Amino acid sequence: MNCPDIIQISQTLDKLLSNVRQVILDMMDEGSIDLSSIPMRLQSKENRKIGFLEFCNQRAAIRKYGKKADSQERYDRFIRLFKAWGGIREFGDINDKNIICYDKYLDSTGMKPYSKWNNYHRFLNSFIRDAMDEGLVNKNPYKWVNISKCKKSKGIERCLTPKEFHRLKVAEMPTESIERVRDVFVFQTVN
Repeated sequence: MNCPDIIQISQTLDKLLSNVRQVILDMMDEGSIDLSSIPMRLQSKENRKIGFLEFCNQRAAIRKYGKKADSQERYDRFIRLFKAWGGIREFGDINDKNIICYDKYLDSTGMKPYSKWNNYHRFLNSFIRDAMDEGLVNKNPYKWVNISKCKKSKGIERCLTPKEFHRLKVAEMPTESIERVRDVFVFQTVN
């Protein structure tokens, strides 16, 4: 081993020891030292060097693995729109004010509430939860910001009209098994 390699190894060890000391000091400030959590906390310190958008890209790549093409495209669509909005770039930008701004941005695109939640807010919420699990974020603003998840505007209604229900209730079914399914549905629906 030559001298520059030894110097580089020494510098790397010094940095690691400094980081371990800092993690232990942080735990002491929190009132509890758990030596088994040191590796996870060191990894969290390393991850803090990346921005939230990069974190989302990394998590999306992992979440897309093994999924069908349409599911993968939903993640890609989320990342494109989230990047275009640009309101949350760093972990420190994750707060209730920015979640509300994101919701208003999604409103400005003309999206329906159900689509906003299922295709955009749900994904962002899951990435924030991942960041919390890795110790990169302390709180999830979705816990207290109320984002509408309803299907109201111009979507398919969730229930039958009384007339449609009656037609289904008295309809002739082609097979006995479908008739049983209909009867169970009617039984569960009637008060």
